[in-house]
Amino acid sequence: MVQVSYTFTKELAVKTAMELGKRRLMFRLMPWLGVLNLGFLFIIWTANERVNGIVVLYLFAICYMLFYYRIVKFRVAANFQKSPSANKTIYCEFTEAGIHQSMDGTDIKADWESIYQVRECAAGYLIYPGPKLGVWVPKEAFSSE
Repeated sequence: MVQVSYTFTKELAVKTAMELGKRRLMFRLMPWLGVLNLGFLFIIWTANERVNGIVVLYLFAICYMLFYYRIVKFRVAANFQKSPSANKTIYCEFTEAGIHQSMDGTDIKADWESIYQVRECAAGYLIYPGPKLGVWVPKEAFSSE
């Protein structure tokens, strides 16, 4: 049996979101698409003498692509306080039977046979007891004991 505990902070939430986002192709491509589109905008702008509404809209889309990482960080940080686990200590117990996560009276229990999916990334493990429910366990929570 292994028991770990950690406090779910805003910094951990942002770090986790960025780390899990790196696995998605669009997350990695978005800034590069912004740079590519910036080149296209330059070509369009120099070819036409007057600026129309589509160029302004296109410029907004480019800014979104270029600042995508910052937008994601801002949204995660802004929505952090809505999370029921915000700034709470979370306890996880791994046994032969399965995983048990608890926090302020909320319990999630799952046996190993019913685990839907497990994802490992540099920051930790995301264990899915079901298709829409994920249990996050950061690697920092595991000590060298």
